[in-house]
Formats: sequence, structure tokens, C-alpha cells
Amino acid sequence: MFTIDFKQLNGVFKIICTFVENQTVTMQRLSIAIIFVLLFTSCDFFSSKKLSDKRVALANNDVAIDYSSVDTYPMFINCEGLDTKEEQEQCFNIELIARLDRLLLAEKIKAPLMIYDTVFVDLLIERDGKVIIAGIQSSELVKNKIPNLDSTLIASVNQLPYLTHPAIKRGIPVNSQYKLPILIKVID
Repeated sequence: MFTIDFKQLNGVFKIICTFVENQTVTMQRLSIAIIFVLLFTSCDFFSSKKLSDKRVALANNDVAIDYSSVDTYPMFINCEGLDTKEEQEQCFNIELIARLDRLLLAEKIKAPLMIYDTVFVDLLIERDGKVIIAGIQSSELVKNKIPNLDSTLIASVNQLPYLTHPAIKRGIPVNSQYKLPILIKVID
């Protein structure tokens, strides 16, 4: 048989196990194992149950985040005051296309032969609202026949005004990227 005593020595509680001499070794080991299991599983009872606000907020954020969508779309000044995400997205798309269309039409792009093709422009809208080109994908025909198209697109996008605010995800301004198809139609 054994006894367990809790004694306070120098402000620290100590567990003192005393074994009786006639107890077998296996009983002693089993008893020690049970004591350790009880001690380690009951440690949660002594810790603070209250989580700080920061830990609660972090725990709430540990859910899957959909990075393919934003809570609020980037906005030009004409799009402010729209309530739904659909209205914001539609206004952003219309404004972006209209502004780029005006800038590109002013460039008077010329080619030696008729071209009817699509160029894909990857636009990056940074956290500060600046629009930049992240990439341009065009066919070899367009690259060969209109060699200055990439520089014209970059110059046109650089002329776009800063957006009034970038995309917002969970209350934080974030970079957002959009693929814009541009139809190239050069007629003799």
C-alpha cells in the first residue's frame, strides 16, 4: 500500500508518495503511472481559462480563407457609395474598361496587315490603389506585327488614376489581380 501527502515546502506544494515494504514492484509501478497520468491530465485545471482578446481573435481567424474573392472590390471615385459586391464589381469593371479604352484609342496602333486577336493583360491593383501590369499574354502574330503593343499597354495603364481604395479582405487592404482580355482588331 502507499500513501500520498501534499506538503508545502518553501511555498511550493510537493507530492510525497510513501510505499509500504510488502507491496510488489508491479503495484508500485502501476501506482506511479496512475499518479503521473492524473497529474499531467489535470494540469489544465490550474491554467487560466480566460483567453485574451487577441488570442480569441486569432482563434476566430483560423478558418479557411477564400483568396479568390474579396469583401469589397477596388473602387474608382465614380463607384463609391455602391452597397452590394455585385454593383461594386460591375462598376469597377465598366470604369476600368472605359478608361483603358479611351487611352488605347488615342494611341492609334498600326499594323502592316489585318489582325483580329485577343491579348490578355494581368492587372495588379496594389494595396495603395495603384494599377500596374503584372503580365501580358499575346500570340506570336501580335508580338511580331505590333511590337510596341506591350509598351503602349504599360504606358496606358500607368496613366490610370490611383483607385480611391483597393480591394478589402476581412477589413484589410489587399493586392488584387485581374485578367483583362483586350480584343485587338486592326483593319486596313
